Amino acid sequence: VRFASAEGGCGMSLLASVGGTASQLLARTMETGFDDEQFRNYEELSIDEDLSLLERVKRYSLGGTTLQKIVFVREIPNCIEEAGLELALAEVLPLLAQLATEQEATVRQMLAQQLPRVVQLLVKNVWPEGAAEARAKAGSVAGPPALAAFAPEQTSKLDERAYRAVIEVVLPAIRSLIVGEGLAEGNNGGARNFMTSPQVTDSACAALLELTSWVREEDAGAHVLTLVLMLAHDDEAEERRVVAASLLGEMASLLSIELTTQFVLPEIVSLSDDSVFRVRKAAALKLGTVCALVGEPALGRAMSAFGRLSTDEIWGVRKAAAESLPQLAAVIPPSDRAARLLPLLSHFEQDPSRWVRNAAQQVLGPVIATLPSTSITSELLVRFCSLASPGAGTSITSDAETAYSCAYHFPAVLRAAGASRWSELSEAHSTLASDAQWKVRRTLAYSLHEIAALINEEAGERSVDAALLVVFDQFLKDVDEVRVGVLSHLAEFLANVSDAARRQNLQVLVEVQADHDNWRARTLLASQLSRLGQAYDLDSQADTLVPLALALATDQVAEVRIMTASELGPLLLLLHQGGAVERVRRFMGSIGQMSTSASCHRRLNFSLLASALLLARQLPWRLLVMVLLKPALGLADDPVANVRLAIAQLVANLLESALDDADVGDLDDAEQAEVAGRMEVAAARLEADSDRDVLRAIKRIRDPRFEPPKYEPALSSPVDRGARSPPPLPPDSDSPAAEVEDGDDEYFDSPATATTEEGGDERVEESSDSALKTVAGVAGGQGGQSLG
Repeated sequence: VRFASAEGGCGMSLLASVGGTASQLLARTMETGFDDEQFRNYEELSIDEDLSLLERVKRYSLGGTTLQKIVFVREIPNCIEEAGLELALAEVLPLLAQLATEQEATVRQMLAQQLPRVVQLLVKNVWPEGAAEARAKAGSVAGPPALAAFAPEQTSKLDERAYRAVIEVVLPAIRSLIVGEGLAEGNNGGARNFMTSPQVTDSACAALLELTSWVREEDAGAHVLTLVLMLAHDDEAEERRVVAASLLGEMASLLSIELTTQFVLPEIVSLSDDSVFRVRKAAALKLGTVCALVGEPALGRAMSAFGRLSTDEIWGVRKAAAESLPQLAAVIPPSDRAARLLPLLSHFEQDPSRWVRNAAQQVLGPVIATLPSTSITSELLVRFCSLASPGAGTSITSDAETAYSCAYHFPAVLRAAGASRWSELSEAHSTLASDAQWKVRRTLAYSLHEIAALINEEAGERSVDAALLVVFDQFLKDVDEVRVGVLSHLAEFLANVSDAARRQNLQVLVEVQADHDNWRARTLLASQLSRLGQAYDLDSQADTLVPLALALATDQVAEVRIMTASELGPLLLLLHQGGAVERVRRFMGSIGQMSTSASCHRRLNFSLLASALLLARQLPWRLLVMVLLKPALGLADDPVANVRLAIAQLVANLLESALDDADVGDLDDAEQAEVAGRMEVAAARLEADSDRDVLRAIKRIRDPRFEPPKYEPALSSPVDRGARSPPPLPPDSDSPAAEVEDGDDEYFDSPATATTEEGGDERVEESSDSALKTVAGVAGGQGGQSLG
């Protein structure tokens, strides 16, 4: 919101992040004038737009109000990216030390949240191309990039200075955020009390882990690990030792195995014997993870530490040790796991604290899953199955979370024990499937296909029918939160039942598609069309799945149509390879007829489906050209700009992707020339279009940076090719479209509201122009790649 100040007339702006509250405040004050309190609010919300981003960050992050500091601290990564490394090193990074000791905790927390991005910007040139993208895809703190960083002599002086700034500037700032003021003065004599908030500490620890993953191995040990070890050795502030224990456990996967073995493991074992129980608890939670990374060399120390922790006087410490048992299993050789783990587990199950017993019950499943099948006794399975029946008279205390844990780990236990022992587990499975808590049933519903695959692998499809079909039908009739679990893996489950059961459940697919009140269920069904085609025979594909696909392709909700478009190619390819060529041709003909519909929504939907099939190129090119490409090119001068936009994106993708002989092998030279000519004519028409989005889409073939001219002021003429189509006329109007095709817009003309019980949210189907642009955007996928 821009306005002239009452005094100087200079350009000012409300901070974007404060939203409607600031707008309402401005409206009131502009009408009534400023009193003292309103003037203070105005000062807090206003900034000088004449300053550059760098100047604003320098001014407001240090000297502004708290709100201004928060906003411009958040802009620090953008400022570094905009200013470049040279200016960032000279002007921006010096701000970090002062901000890290800012009095307001909210400002320090915002700084901590921005530091991971700051680190990435400073070190990106020290890593090979693609390392940053691979790291981003892996997620935060998922381990160091697979590619090694360049050595100092392989980088430019500026890039190396930026990298050293991470060690010399960013790391000290993180240290200050974690420890407050105390650690900077050393551990001897002058250290003050721990002076930071838990929220700031958590954000700073996350930044430290991110930094660890981006620095060279030698710097990770010499600087980062040294900092954490210094925290671990701070005898005066127990909070720092708690933080150190947590950091050591998280950091172990980011360090070399040598550093982990030599420094991290001994330190975490030492902290597990600390005099303060909170430190012992934090160390117990991470001990199993560190031991698993070190492997068998850690076994002696690990068993000794777990034995000590299992008899700790504080129940919270014993509970943490119990929760780490599954990680400890990775250290023990498979042949010895039962002998070493089960006595510890039994000890925890008999603990006087209910919380420790519950923790032991919840790790029973994960522990069983690590054992060889020969080590899993019937008595152990009985103990696991008893978790499904809280309060059923067993010796093990169970509660709601225990039943959930039993359901969650059920497939892993079945895999470890073997499907041949299904009879020992089936009753527990039935009990969990009827549990009063929907979250227990939901967990089981999501894993039903995995259980079916395990039983089918050992006992065959008939055994799957007997064991799971009743539960499958039960979950399909359950609440939406449970039903979605079965529908998410419908194809995988049906692939493991008998042919007869599979055919009987064809009706389930039809019922899901016919459920107009649950668009999410229809989207899940659409996402599995090609996998369902693989599970069914040719007749079922042709008689049920293809009509089902056509219905989903013309669904009232755009998300369903988009998902269906991505699945059509693989499904039709199955049908074509099976010999049902004529059925495929008729189906595609039904799609082609949509190109001549009086409804712009149907023409746009045709563009989406045609683009998906043409760009996938999974069917014979001649068939695609005759049935889909020619009608699509004819829409290059459609009166509706959104349709032309979809065609422009299709033509651009086709022209950009070279068609090799395998793609056009069923067309002779004359036919290929005709297709090329038609595409050039369509491209020329689109390049002369008046719509900016259409021009941008088609012109990128020759100039990716092309930016179309801005629109001229609107004229009073009622006909404007560049304008978006007007809203549809009511059904009883004299519109020619209503006369030509009665009922043509059944799925499109009126907005439809789809409601689901998941979270109580609503989704209103888009019939606006922005929605059409969204659909058209999906139609313009990557050339030459399968959308399936």
